[in-house]
Amino acid sequence: MPDLGKLLDRVKRLPVIRVIVGVQRRYGRDGAGLLASAIAYHAFFSLFPLLLVVFSVLGFVLDDPDRQREVIQELTSAVPGLQPLIGDSIDALVKTRAATGVIGILGFLWTGSMVVRAAGHAMLKVFHIDVERDNPIKQNLWAFGALATLAFLALISVGVSFFGSTLPSGNVGSSILLIGVGLGVDLGLFLVAYRVLTRGAGPSFRAMLPGSIVAAVGWTILKLIGSWYARRTVADATAVYGTFAGAVGILVMLSLGARFFMVGAVVNAIRTSENQGPATGRGRAR
Repeated sequence: MPDLGKLLDRVKRLPVIRVIVGVQRRYGRDGAGLLASAIAYHAFFSLFPLLLVVFSVLGFVLDDPDRQREVIQELTSAVPGLQPLIGDSIDALVKTRAATGVIGILGFLWTGSMVVRAAGHAMLKVFHIDVERDNPIKQNLWAFGALATLAFLALISVGVSFFGSTLPSGNVGSSILLIGVGLGVDLGLFLVAYRVLTRGAGPSFRAMLPGSIVAAVGWTILKLIGSWYARRTVADATAVYGTFAGAVGILVMLSLGARFFMVGAVVNAIRTSENQGPATGRGRAR
């Protein structure tokens, strides 16, 4: 009978197990869970102004009210719990699309910049980067610039997912292809996000690749599970708990997404520290 202790030691020395254990330890030591919660908190409030902008754009682009309602319902169904929160207000939002768009843009600039700041602060923590304080004007310019870049890539990702949801469910080949394309877009999104959010003090794009792969795969799986979650769990809970269940569903998905983001960041931080030593560069604060 093999020695159980030696067997466990051999398993622990496996590269995959060493990486998993290292990520888990650093994730807890750097408080990545709390940082992910802060990102999810701000992302929750930025979601609604962003939807106002989307509704406004669709109101101007699509002339057919039935088509407007159909497209918006398909978009909102992609986020678990979102449809119960919006309810019957879709028509009213589309009719007042001009005011809706202005309010949405202003609200998203404010709330979205807070998401960027929270994510940038999280990157500094997990990469152990010491920074100098920057003046508020430069901080805001950086936040809005990063927000515009990441929002553009995020819209491309959502567009790919939306286009995939319109395909016939029996078309397996097209579905697999779109999942692959979406995974590639998400990989690019996370790669740019990690690099932009660490700013000048951060590692190169190549160094950010391993964690970006981890985050992109996790986010893709989360999107696929989220559709099932929305149809089954949130829909049933809404009948009992009302719109509160919808809000909980959104928070759960955003929280899981933020945690995938932080896991990828920790993977990048570990790989960077192994290759280059601890990060001691000085950059500019968020």
